[in-house]
Amino acid sequence: MGSSVSTILLVFKVHSRHADVVKQLEKKGYMDRWGEMSNNKVHLLPSNTLWHNFKTPDAALLDLKNVCTSLNILIESAVAVYATQFTGI
Repeated sequence: MGSSVSTILLVFKVHSRHADVVKQLEKKGYMDRWGEMSNNKVHLLPSNTLWHNFKTPDAALLDLKNVCTSLNILIESAVAVYATQFTGI
């Protein structure tokens, strides 16, 4: 599992300093929103969810682990999944 590079969703819960974790993951190319050019609409993901266009689920979890280790933050739970299509409101 987690061997082909594609769009992934990363959902996580950390013990503290959630905003710091998000900020560090954004520096690695993770995003909390996407836009639909056809109707100029921006969709925001829930605050505990990010996406990346060129990762594997394993790589996303490793990024989260590395960020949390560097910030000394406990990961309570996390899942990374392939997301070939998604939409939102």
